[in-house]
Amino acid sequence: MLNIPESMRHPLFFGNEEQLEERDAYVPFLEELLFYNGMGPSPHTQQKQGIEAKFVNWKAASSVIRSFFSERNRKEARNPMIFQLGCFLQALMWCNGQPAGNLLGWKEEIQPLDIKPVNVTERLEMICSEPDHYHSYIQLNELFQELQKKAAAIKHNG
Repeated sequence: MLNIPESMRHPLFFGNEEQLEERDAYVPFLEELLFYNGMGPSPHTQQKQGIEAKFVNWKAASSVIRSFFSERNRKEARNPMIFQLGCFLQALMWCNGQPAGNLLGWKEEIQPLDIKPVNVTERLEMICSEPDHYHSYIQLNELFQELQKKAAAIKHNG
């Protein structure tokens, strides 16, 4: 069992759970949870491969989510969208050298970041409020693309 730190107990990602079973393949923020439970390294220190993995995973998940929306199956799209939203938040924080540990205060955490897409807070608010809407999928797809470009530019110039 993994304990969920209070700062990570955002209802969208964890409902009202205080603990999770690690066996679920879609545990949001698994890297942070393992770290906070003393079972893994700080996730943002493994930035390069971790961030790249989030972009690769989005490409694979994106087509599955898109097919749910094309079949007008919002219910099936909801959980993968929420999971991928969490993956985006992780990639965003890791690109800035920070863990994604404060989900309850995510807006305040994102505000001072240097590497982020334009209007990211407003766009994320919309996705959080309606993760099972096609427009949220489009926004999340654009956010992943924009962040990947910014991360690549930093890596190339840095």
